[in-house]
Amino acid sequence: MKLYDFIDLSEGKTLHKEIGIDLGSTLMLVSTAEEGIIAREPSLVAIGRDNRLYSIGREAEEDAADATKNLRLLRPLRNGIVADQDMTRNMIAYAIHLTCGSLIIKPRVLIGVPFDTTEEQETLLEWTSVHAGARETFVVYSPVAALAGLGISPENAVLLADIGAGRTSIMLTGGGKILYKNTVAVGGDSFDTAIADYLLARYRMKVNSRSAEAIKIRIGTVWINREDRRLDIKGKHADTGEQMTVRISSREMFDALEEPTACLVAAICEAIKNIPSAYVGEVFHRGILLCGGASTLDGLDKMISGVTGVNARVVDRPDEVVAIGLGKILADLPTSMKNAKINISQRCLRSEF
Repeated sequence: MKLYDFIDLSEGKTLHKEIGIDLGSTLMLVSTAEEGIIAREPSLVAIGRDNRLYSIGREAEEDAADATKNLRLLRPLRNGIVADQDMTRNMIAYAIHLTCGSLIIKPRVLIGVPFDTTEEQETLLEWTSVHAGARETFVVYSPVAALAGLGISPENAVLLADIGAGRTSIMLTGGGKILYKNTVAVGGDSFDTAIADYLLARYRMKVNSRSAEAIKIRIGTVWINREDRRLDIKGKHADTGEQMTVRISSREMFDALEEPTACLVAAICEAIKNIPSAYVGEVFHRGILLCGGASTLDGLDKMISGVTGVNARVVDRPDEVVAIGLGKILADLPTSMKNAKINISQRCLRSEF
């Protein structure tokens, strides 16, 4: 498939030789060592009736909202894994364009991946990136990048949960090593699905994932010790197809979100069980660090704290720390790699950090 038709490089734009891409299921952030985050776009592409690429990112979202264009939105990645190779290649090419302005400039690219990414999936992502215009591509665990973004050394004992759209990666570090890592299939999409399922079961109302996400943002909560909020929502009756409106409350959302929340908390409890005795005090003192876009769900930090007995807190800029960390790791790449006679594998890159 032909790559996205890019506009020319704008005058005065900085050309970057290394870029980091946090390529999430819902959001793509691009960073550099010099400037930090320089681009933030939805991980979406707009497809025409002929299945051809129409637009990418924010532009795709705007184009799809225009009913006259008859476009559909597609997520090229699911759970941090390439679901559509051609469209992922176009998204990475778009990221390179945003930072380099032209595919003639071939940057070195660093991409964050979940813990459960297989070698085959990593190879596919690297291959896709190179064919999108990268000079060479390396991958790094997203929680490792998040730790770098927070400015915390892996020498410290840290328990961190990166709660993304489709996956939650949990990591325990100490003594410069990853002592425990796990990925569970719970994230922002799980919460959206739970809300949609609840509305269908309780009211026979059908809502799409975007509507469920909007409800989650407005009144979604997993902690009920606060004022009950209410929201009128519109949808279609599952049986008749007729338009209907119901008023729902945040207390109902607590019930709707119970199952995915329980799965997430159970995974964190399992990580706590695996903390070596030498690091227990430091982890409990620092608390559980939460990052990723879904970590901001109302009351999630309080629920984790209440169940585990360990204070949990959402870090500053939770949806950006991975991209920030990729930029910081990039700052060390030229020095550590310029004399290398062979490419450093993603395994070596991880262990060096």
